[in-house]
Amino acid sequence: SGIIEDGRDTGVDPFAASFPELLDIGIMGHCIHGQSGLCIKAGIECYQGGLHKKNDNMTLADFEDIAKQCEGRTYQFALGGCGDPDQHEHFREILEICKMTGIVPNFTSSGYGITEEIAKLCSQYCGAVAISWYRSEYTLRAIKMLADAGVKTNIHYVLNKYTVDEAVERLVSHRFPDGINALVFLLHKPVGLGKAENMITRDNMRFKELITLVNSEDTGYK
Repeated sequence: SGIIEDGRDTGVDPFAASFPELLDIGIMGHCIHGQSGLCIKAGIECYQGGLHKKNDNMTLADFEDIAKQCEGRTYQFALGGCGDPDQHEHFREILEICKMTGIVPNFTSSGYGITEEIAKLCSQYCGAVAISWYRSEYTLRAIKMLADAGVKTNIHYVLNKYTVDEAVERLVSHRFPDGINALVFLLHKPVGLGKAENMITRDNMRFKELITLVNSEDTGYK
């Protein structure tokens, strides 16, 4: 159950785990993709405010310290923060530290700076990688590079009142890239650059249509 006394499991259900089994770690302090303005161009209003953030990334020493504290107790890291984790200046070393401490890293990226070398690293160390849907050539290129490298690749699709139509149409016509593991639909957040007026409301009929589609077995996607 997770409640241990004198080295034995008590069988009592805990209110919470004694230590996080999965930890979300913000290793990025700024975003190359966000500063380029490409998020806004794609109709996505970054909840991290990546267009304006110019903080330093987490140091390698700080990350290693966190990982060592988690060794044997946490089994997955979700690497994140304000920016693409694959663009961290010590990305390789971060993955190696995860391997050394027995922790599986996963992360989400715009795909903007992913190279074949990065894709290969992901195939060696990562459990899964998600590429945010930015309706661009670099989105498709990153998905293909990761899938070709054998990485379990998901698509993260932000739903707002302007993108829900496209989501429905792509599901109906099966126009998401081949080779992906799953589609993950995320709701637009009215924080950071996100505007409240772009949120999906309960009376949005296209959203209801989307919910019906994703609960059917006809889409061909997880």
